[in-house]
Amino acid sequence: SVEWCLGERVMRVSAEALAAALLRLGTIVFMACAVLLHADMLTHEMQHLTVYILLTHSALVMSFIGGLHQAAAVAQHAPVVMVASGIGGSLVGWGALFLKHLEASSGSSSGTPLQIMGTAYACQAFFEAQLVRKGLVSYAGQQLMMTESRRLPMWIAAGGLATASLVYIDGRQNGVASSVLLPAILFLAGCDLLGAFLHRPKARFRRVVVGTLNPTKLSAVRFSLSSYKEVASAATVIGYAVPSGVEEQPMTLEETSRGAKQRAEAAYAASGGHARTLAFGIESGLLPLAGDHFDVCVVSAYDGAAHHIGMSCAFQIPPRILKLVLEQKLDLSQACKAAQITTSNQLGAGKGLIGILSRDRVNRCEYTSQAIRCALFFAENCEWY
Repeated sequence: SVEWCLGERVMRVSAEALAAALLRLGTIVFMACAVLLHADMLTHEMQHLTVYILLTHSALVMSFIGGLHQAAAVAQHAPVVMVASGIGGSLVGWGALFLKHLEASSGSSSGTPLQIMGTAYACQAFFEAQLVRKGLVSYAGQQLMMTESRRLPMWIAAGGLATASLVYIDGRQNGVASSVLLPAILFLAGCDLLGAFLHRPKARFRRVVVGTLNPTKLSAVRFSLSSYKEVASAATVIGYAVPSGVEEQPMTLEETSRGAKQRAEAAYAASGGHARTLAFGIESGLLPLAGDHFDVCVVSAYDGAAHHIGMSCAFQIPPRILKLVLEQKLDLSQACKAAQITTSNQLGAGKGLIGILSRDRVNRCEYTSQAIRCALFFAENCEWY
């Protein structure tokens, strides 16, 4: 993720969100070029330059998509055919650009390279959609390939390329092929997007409430729910400032678990206790074990009837910091500042002690998310819980 500080508050943008935003911005090129080519305001030379820009951009994006396909297949999150799909799409993209170069060298021009590129984008989008719909790509594979983020931009790109191929170049319209291609792409796009709408998972819970206003914990809930769309939507998450009912620094696993449960119940009550509401209580505390103390996060997912508990990984508290907690009765964030391992007053709202000790290999959002996902096992395994 990309992080920056605003005062003492850590702002975080995930790599996936950043890449998705850049992809959406990339669709502007397809639309802008198509509009410019049809605006009847470009010179002959500017038309050719615009087509070159469009084809080059298309080939670069197609190569990026090919890399995502290969990465998903190599990680065994998608079928091996995705390797061929990725390589094939990239080759077609650069082949279309090379064909345009050959046309320019011979003094001719046509919409064929644009038609080839538009067809490649449409085929890639439709192929991906079918694999996902048949369950051949795991959730991790879909995340890696950014299938949901790319679905609409892919169809926009295909439509933009097909529209651009209709333009007059050298006084000739690229007639029949382009005239057939654009409606075909629009039809396939409509089928794909309608299918995605009709087959979207129906969430079991209508709203999600969390017993905290801590931005890192709320981000962890939203991040975790992004992979549990059949449970609840991340967009429905609301935080409430509620008491845990335990000490500021829980000293045992039992006390930490009690704090998580009480936060979940308090958040559930604060939201009105409506049906189909899922409440999360998130509490971090100490776990004494064999003479050492470990930090662990406990999460309670409360549906109004029962608590479902999940826990994160645990890590040993450094002795100097632990001494301040035990002897001066400081909470972990206060002890970390007193020990000068950090200068932040809000370590718990940022990357946490685990982020410092792991040198950012594991941050607090990820460690909290582990506990949340473990607490959600009940939602997909009703026959066992």
